Amino acid sequence: ADAAGDGRGGTRFVYESTEARSVSVVGEFKGGAAAALPMTQVTPGVWEATLPLIPGRHVYAFLIDGTLLVADPRAPKAGDSDYGREGSVVMVFAR
Repeated sequence: ADAAGDGRGGTRFVYESTEARSVSVVGEFKGGAAAALPMTQVTPGVWEATLPLIPGRHVYAFLIDGTLLVADPRAPKAGDSDYGREGSVVMVFAR
């Protein structure tokens, strides 16, 4: 994830996998219930999604093919395991 997301342009999440048939970013965004946002395969093996996150700390993971939750290899690991597995954390700062 691009930790420099500012809430206006959104925070971009990227996951790379040539084997995945579908990828979603899963997290508690906008202070509400957990949600899964389908990602778009922009080039073969590269999945992206952009979310307009409010400033703060957000814990998330990627859902691969609807069954496998994985942490973001590009982001710091979250100390808490909100999804039963290790997640990742992104910080969004107000501008």
